[in-house]
Amino acid sequence: EASKIFAGDGDNVAWPCDLHLDERQRPVIVYSVQKNSAGLGPKHPEAGRDHRYRWAKWDGDDWQDQELAFGGTRLYAGEDDYTGLICLDPHNTNQVYLSSNVDIQTGEPNSSGRYEIFRGVNDSDNAWTWTAITENSNIDNIRPIVPISDSEDTAVIWLRGTIRTYTDYDLDVVGIVIPTNSSSP
Repeated sequence: EASKIFAGDGDNVAWPCDLHLDERQRPVIVYSVQKNSAGLGPKHPEAGRDHRYRWAKWDGDDWQDQELAFGGTRLYAGEDDYTGLICLDPHNTNQVYLSSNVDIQTGEPNSSGRYEIFRGVNDSDNAWTWTAITENSNIDNIRPIVPISDSEDTAVIWLRGTIRTYTDYDLDVVGIVIPTNSSSP
């Protein structure tokens, strides 16, 4: 049985990114939304210039859905829905990792112009605290993933390098391990 989480339209194109069950076995999802591109062609220079990340949690009766952060711009022209992506920590669905090439809270360009990785932690009041995992990079950091593991620590892996198209890229897989209960990576 399915239910609607987000009602998209031509100016709000949603793209699912990750889904896990919380500690009560209820689904939690993160996704991106491409904003304000209705009627623009796939290679239009303004298409895919404003992506947002959202987090939604099933509370047993309804979806609690909220915008989390600015996701930045498309990765490359022609694939205007492609972003740096966002993922859930499968062991703690109140924690996310995302990639963005803008200030995640204002949408203004970041200092490096590159995609950087951030960790967000949701407190009991649905307020999010953000920590940079990468900063001032000279190359892009995209597509974070937290693998399911038996470890108490959290491994975060992502791609670092250049992506020109989905078949033309020069990327390395990199990562870090964040100790349990660490407030910073």
